[in-house]
Amino acid sequence: MKKWFSICLFFFAGLMAQTVSGYIVDEETGETIIGVNVIVEGTDKGAISDPNGLFVLTNLKADSIHIRFSHIAYAEKTQSVNLTDGSVYLNKVILASKVLELSAIEVVSNRGNLVQRDMDIGSFEADPVLLKEIPQLDKDIYKLIKLSPSVTIGDEYSPLYNVRGSDPGENLVQLDGMTIYNPQEPMAGRSLFNPYSIKNIEMLVGGFDASFGGRNASILYLTMKEGTKGKPKGEFKPSTQSMKGTIEFPMGSWGTAMVSGRFGSSLMQRVFLNMPNHNYDINSTFLTEIGNTRLRFSLFTNDQYVKMDMGFMKLFMDDDVTDAFDFSLSNKSKNLAVGIQSRSILSPSFILETHFYRSRFEVDSKSYMFISVKDTVYNIDQKFEYDTQIHNSVDEKTAKVKLTGFLFWGQQLSLGAELNQYQFENAFGVNQMQRGIISHTPNLLAWFIQDKIDSGPVLFKFGVRNTKLGTDSNWYRDPRISLALRFGDKTFKVAWGIYRQFLKSMNTSDVEVNQTTDYYFPLTQIAPLTSEHRIFGFEHRISNEWEYSISAFHKNMSLLYRYDYQLALKAASEIETLEKGKGFSYGIETMVKGEWNRISGWVGYAWSVSKRSYPSIMDGSYYFASGDQTHQLKSLLAYRISKDITFSTTIQITSGYPKTWETGMANHYVYNPLANNVGIYGEYITPVKNNVRYPARMKVDMGWRKKLRSGFGYRLAQFLGTDKVYFTMKINNILFLRRNPFMYIYTPKNGYYAYDPLAFIPIPTASAGYTLEF
Repeated sequence: MKKWFSICLFFFAGLMAQTVSGYIVDEETGETIIGVNVIVEGTDKGAISDPNGLFVLTNLKADSIHIRFSHIAYAEKTQSVNLTDGSVYLNKVILASKVLELSAIEVVSNRGNLVQRDMDIGSFEADPVLLKEIPQLDKDIYKLIKLSPSVTIGDEYSPLYNVRGSDPGENLVQLDGMTIYNPQEPMAGRSLFNPYSIKNIEMLVGGFDASFGGRNASILYLTMKEGTKGKPKGEFKPSTQSMKGTIEFPMGSWGTAMVSGRFGSSLMQRVFLNMPNHNYDINSTFLTEIGNTRLRFSLFTNDQYVKMDMGFMKLFMDDDVTDAFDFSLSNKSKNLAVGIQSRSILSPSFILETHFYRSRFEVDSKSYMFISVKDTVYNIDQKFEYDTQIHNSVDEKTAKVKLTGFLFWGQQLSLGAELNQYQFENAFGVNQMQRGIISHTPNLLAWFIQDKIDSGPVLFKFGVRNTKLGTDSNWYRDPRISLALRFGDKTFKVAWGIYRQFLKSMNTSDVEVNQTTDYYFPLTQIAPLTSEHRIFGFEHRISNEWEYSISAFHKNMSLLYRYDYQLALKAASEIETLEKGKGFSYGIETMVKGEWNRISGWVGYAWSVSKRSYPSIMDGSYYFASGDQTHQLKSLLAYRISKDITFSTTIQITSGYPKTWETGMANHYVYNPLANNVGIYGEYITPVKNNVRYPARMKVDMGWRKKLRSGFGYRLAQFLGTDKVYFTMKINNILFLRRNPFMYIYTPKNGYYAYDPLAFIPIPTASAGYTLEF
């Protein structure tokens, strides 16, 4: 056996091109550095360090080369490497940081290898520093990604989002590679991720390669900080409603670690709105090295609860109508994700990666509405009462392995496998009629093979992902291809692929007052969600500071499912509640980003169409999808007034999203002779779906951030042992005379009237903050 292994190893060694690999780390902290440009001088060979700081240069033919390492925040470094004895693993390349005078907010950067900028067409990248520098983002990752022209919404105040015409349940969110289910606050609409703990933000919005599965629309990949080998450092921000902070510290010879946490509860909402609420989360990482293997431990946990009871307001109103009115929403959810990753450099040409994690999510969501009206003619009380109760839990245990080899002709060959063990629980109730918990425990098995060839101006990538769910004997094969042609500073790209998703969300927007959560269940014993992506793109880097891109996409969603709530209460399985359908989306997106003088940021525009078709709706005719927004103009711009002050604006001008204005309602009456009242269950009836569109949305917010060098705030920071203290201020609703309706009401006098429930706020709203760094 050893003889055959030696022969095979010798054979493959003959096929290996010379490679140079290693990790790039910060001289002071030891933290790996993302987005370092690694160039072989005198050639067109280059690479970019990934989210783990790793770089790999392939297909090197010279006996000796000079490698240049450059990054906006670090001093440039050149290192000579001798290749006469074969490929070389450099272990660690150390870069020294430099002081940036009037440095730009880094919005244009080569961040990592989830987004492979040489190949991937559909991507959105941003430095987490934006979450601190742009106050109007509220340090919320979701608000940041919603400034991408690829992202649309179907509800102004729902945290869920649509990507290129797909449904919200088709978006995958990963933290350090662990799938996080529903990582958002249900009522506030913010993400659950503490911005102080995030090191890198990357998002793929279509056309991703065979190594990624699980969702059909997008992948939001977040990387947490990993600690420091130098003196401890961190950030802390107290406020009247919350406390948040993070600390990175060394653990001696063991490695480095980071701990981050938040706790929040709005006292004003509790007192004035009778709205109990709390939210806390803890993030932690630990990084260590054993030889050429890096081990990374990651932890994320969250617990939140909120209840809104509008019936409480009747205590302050002398009105007979409000005395007979009650309306409430409540949501209680928990997240837990824990995992360990390893990356082993087997040789300069082979890398082995493994990942084991468990992710769990549980939610109980309730909504209730009650109206009682006195009928003086018949002397009875007419009551309209409507309530929903939804329970959902997902428990995922995952094991992944991936082997990557750097072969001849500049090839990067990857082979990987993945096993997911799931446990789902779903329960549903409407109008006091309950359906018990239905459990599913399927296993999902997947494997993929992918080859990437770098041949001068031509880059070609081909891969196949094979997946099966549960006891199904069928393997679903998803081929994916992408091609890039480089001509100097211009690149043409094309991608095609088949994507399948084996989980489905209930999409309860038709029954809940405001859908804030995706309730998942597996598609066992039926075909998975299927879509075909076609993408064309062109990128032009005008200079070192400016670049623009244009991309066109078409999605053929050949198999979709719609959750039928009329069947939900009597179904023995979630599969029995589904109706097959189809859809499509297409569009054009363009973005300009970069830095000019003291201004940096991006401006993006998108034109797109997304439609659906189901046999039971409009006799199968196509109608606009709920997240369809035909036109979108979005921008984030920052202006450096001085080295201590940054002024910024965010602008969103988009088409309104579609809405169904029902033409009638069928009421089901139940008379209770003992109480002498009539219960009413209303059911909307309409011959059309999404037949109208709300007015265009226009939103402009401003903010600025200043480093304090004097005054009480600065002296307080010095007393606490730091001189890094920042004052932030934001002004929302600049266009306060412009309303953005997202609800409607019917009155006999005015007909259907779209309105903004927050229109009672007559002026822009302002808020300020205070942040300490140490």
